[in-house]
Amino acid sequence: MERDCESELSKLNIEQNACIYHFGASVIHGQRSNILRLLITYVTDRKGHDMRYAIDPTKIHNELGWLPETKFADGIKKTIQWYLDNREWWETIISGEYQNYYEEMYGNR
Repeated sequence: MERDCESELSKLNIEQNACIYHFGASVIHGQRSNILRLLITYVTDRKGHDMRYAIDPTKIHNELGWLPETKFADGIKKTIQWYLDNREWWETIISGEYQNYYEEMYGNR
């Protein structure tokens, strides 16, 4: 998987230790985005479900000049392709097999 964030973060000269920056593209995607509609299985929402998620990256842009290099649609395609190319990685998560590692490393403490 590309390390866009890491390379961008390494370029930043952040002197304020207590600052919080939101990395985003200033693009708002509603809950009912048209992305991959055929693959979505709709279920009953939990109480208090958020209708949208939006990040305001104004601060990091104004203070550090950061702008996203990848458009949302391109990023979604790259993310899906990564999961298709790395099936072994996510199958261990679904199966729970990854928990064996933690049991071996930390189980007898």
